[in-house]
Amino acid sequence: MLTGKMLILGGTAFIGRAFTAAVVAATRIDPVLLNRNQTNRDLFPSLRRIVCDRNDAAACQRALDGSDWDFVVDFSGHTHNQMVHVLRHCRVRHYTYLSSSAVDLSWEEDPLFDMARHKLWCEHLVRTHVARALIVRSGFVVGPHDYTERFELRNEVWVWRGTDDPVRPVVTAAMLAQFLLTLLTCGHTEVARCGY
Repeated sequence: MLTGKMLILGGTAFIGRAFTAAVVAATRIDPVLLNRNQTNRDLFPSLRRIVCDRNDAAACQRALDGSDWDFVVDFSGHTHNQMVHVLRHCRVRHYTYLSSSAVDLSWEEDPLFDMARHKLWCEHLVRTHVARALIVRSGFVVGPHDYTERFELRNEVWVWRGTDDPVRPVVTAAMLAQFLLTLLTCGHTEVARCGY
């Protein structure tokens, strides 16, 4: 069973919410959540929260400087500064970064190409700073509590809202959360793909 100190970056909105619930239900870990405390403030009342904006270097230093974690699981890192502000100020034995299938599947004219470039750079930063890094590239994530409202379930098929076009590649938030937890329990590192 997974044990140790875990910091979840995000943890209360959609995918992070599903993962935090899975950790609480299936492990002996009481994870610490680091976020801006703007989403679902009443969720997981028994867990410790660190209120911090990852865009603020000084705030990250105050919140994290000298901290030590067995696991960091990152649902909220999208830019260079957001990554570095965390990576510089804590010691981490195993860092999990949720990336995107767009890193593998997008091309220069694709609307997701810029996001994919940012995600790829974030992956590089994690691998540079942490010896044991797990990068998970997931397909489009669907399910309850999806604040993007991009998708809808119609006749048991996930489609882009307002169309008949199926979502591909696709994975549910619950499946992705369980996949992450399984990989962490196994001590997996390197790149893993989910949903495609």
